[in-house]
Amino acid sequence: MVWLIRTLIGFAVFVVAVVFAATWLPAWLNRVQVPVDYDDLQGLEGGKGLWLEPPPYRAGDVLAYRLGPGPDDVGFGVVVALPGDSVRLSEDRLLVNGEAVRPWSPYQPLRGLAELGPLTVPAGHWFVVSTRHQRDSLAHGPIGAERVLGKVRE
Repeated sequence: MVWLIRTLIGFAVFVVAVVFAATWLPAWLNRVQVPVDYDDLQGLEGGKGLWLEPPPYRAGDVLAYRLGPGPDDVGFGVVVALPGDSVRLSEDRLLVNGEAVRPWSPYQPLRGLAELGPLTVPAGHWFVVSTRHQRDSLAHGPIGAERVLGKVRE
């Protein structure tokens, strides 16, 4: 009888540990691989694995997001506008809620881009910007929560 009680207690502890691991580990082990040829955001090295964090996301955070199904369809950008913010690109300046966004890198190549906005960032979306603008919100619009992989852990 003692053997049966010990076995049931051991099994219960095992089940609790498996359920805990199945719910906690995926969030803790959330990582993304930077594509090898990536050079769109200063400070991110191609081929490097990055740890990711869940929301909340704030202005200045670097987000990883998926633009397509392939392994190289991952983009990275700096959050410049949150849900409800107004965004406008005018005269080579990016304005959020009427205020110019300070450069997120030593160079801010906004010259020659088409005028944008004013645009209100929808709920559950973020406006992210990178250096070359090929995989950011200036090219693809606000990034929705369903595409966000997480915030790059510093």
